[in-house]
Amino acid sequence: MGSFKRDLHVKSLLSMLEKLPSDYQGQDSHRLTLAYFVVSALDILNALDQVDAKRIMDWVYHLQVLPSDEAEDKHGFFYGFQGSSSVHLSKHARVKFNNGGIGHLASTYSALALLKIMGDDFTRIDCKRISRTMKNLQQPDGR
Repeated sequence: MGSFKRDLHVKSLLSMLEKLPSDYQGQDSHRLTLAYFVVSALDILNALDQVDAKRIMDWVYHLQVLPSDEAEDKHGFFYGFQGSSSVHLSKHARVKFNNGGIGHLASTYSALALLKIMGDDFTRIDCKRISRTMKNLQQPDGR
């Protein structure tokens, strides 16, 4: 068995932050989750110093979905983070969000975990709104 080639793994992971490998391009709606796994792996390999943390965090925050006004806060959609910028509602949807996207629970987890790994202070997250809409997702029986 060969030795672990750390530098090659780091190089491959860094390239995935820039462009999805062809095998994953059909998974663009999960880009945020893939980025979380890449950043986690780079952290394990002690290679976070090779990434532009501000650029990554700004990209993650670009995926945060909030209502465009307070009136839209009552319709029951989930606010948080979308998986990629390619996830948008139809232009004919009755609700308009700040960036045309719709939040997703798993993407929100990935965003929060990635931001934590990168050392973010969470000051740009609307925790109150995310918590409230997470509560709205809970079923009457507690699940």
